[in-house]
Amino acid sequence: GTKTIHTPYSKNKTIMRKIFSLFAALTLSVGLWAANSVITFTSTSKLYPGNLNELMDDAMMGDGAKWAAFKAQFPEFADLRDPFELERMGVGFFNPNAFLDANDQVLGYTYNYDDATKTGTITFAGELVTIKDGGFDNSAFLYNESLTSITLPEGLVKIGICTFYGCRNLTTVNIPASLTTIGDDAFDDCYSLTSINFATGSQLTTIGMYAFNACGALATITIPASVTNIGWVAFRWCTSLTDVYVAWTTTLPTLGDEVFDGTPVSTATLHVPVGTKALYQNADQWKDFSSIVEYDPLADIKTAAIAAVNAEIDETDNDNVKAIATDAATAINAATSVAEINALKTLAIAAITSAKAAYTAGETAGYTAGETAGDAAGYQRAQDELPTDAADATGAVVIIKKGDKTLKLVNPDSVEYDKQ
Repeated sequence: GTKTIHTPYSKNKTIMRKIFSLFAALTLSVGLWAANSVITFTSTSKLYPGNLNELMDDAMMGDGAKWAAFKAQFPEFADLRDPFELERMGVGFFNPNAFLDANDQVLGYTYNYDDATKTGTITFAGELVTIKDGGFDNSAFLYNESLTSITLPEGLVKIGICTFYGCRNLTTVNIPASLTTIGDDAFDDCYSLTSINFATGSQLTTIGMYAFNACGALATITIPASVTNIGWVAFRWCTSLTDVYVAWTTTLPTLGDEVFDGTPVSTATLHVPVGTKALYQNADQWKDFSSIVEYDPLADIKTAAIAAVNAEIDETDNDNVKAIATDAATAINAATSVAEINALKTLAIAAITSAKAAYTAGETAGYTAGETAGDAAGYQRAQDELPTDAADATGAVVIIKKGDKTLKLVNPDSVEYDKQ
């Protein structure tokens, strides 16, 4: 499709159309990742490095050395009799050995927590690529009931098995575009989880078995179009689920058995791309949704892009500059991919910036040219009116210099002028 944006000082829009066509054909995928990855989170209390199950096993069957070492490291627990009291207190743990770089090496980290705001960070000494597979004794945030929200960093590729298993007060998870795999049981039994936010441009391909099993508070889920495999009972017993948004238009993902087992698909709504309703009505498991409605999967992205363009315009701008935003909105609404939307947004903002600069430069040049022309005309008129012989004039002769011009005013008392 041809996209058109007005540009000031030119009636020929061919170049702009070509630029839009070029941008629409490109896929922009740029990763701007920091050298040190950072997990940000909120929690009801400070999180501690270690493994609660390991401490409890040590207290029951071992010699208590691990429990003694833990209390020595964190003296606030020195008076506790055993690690079972930590469980009763709801103390949250994270496993520092679960965070790996691209070479599967454990990353060093620094930890900060602000008790006043209940916010914290885990900053790694390098890029976090994998949260490794765990089990019911060593996964990254196993049974962490202090954790309430978490934002995972761009660059992360895999959330391993059981990573957040049993995080029963976790409500919000922000997942980066770089993530490709959510492992089995990754969010199993997170029954307070209400928001799973996938970043724009998600590269997620795999949702493992039981990945969101028993997420009983989850009402809405948007599954990225990049997903090709959804495991067995991945969304089992999501008993509050009312809306599922998908974006596949031709090839549907491979589904394990009973993906939505125990989930009320008979009352939930499946939202599918415009023109694809029949595809889902005839597809295994998807057809079990009693309500299937069509929508534009890119609507929110388009709205945000148009808002970003409009933010560059103010009331004082020239009409030609404002017209760029109008044309950009039309082009963005007609876009068919995230890459095209982002390209159009970027181009429109650049065009507005350029147009504003050109308008300002033109206005300044016009003012300067007018002022110079006025000076020249006034100077000539004054020279024409000067007497041929200065001695014939009455009154003082005033010399006014402006730049390289000299203007002589005879009988200045009869002439209004600014002595400054």
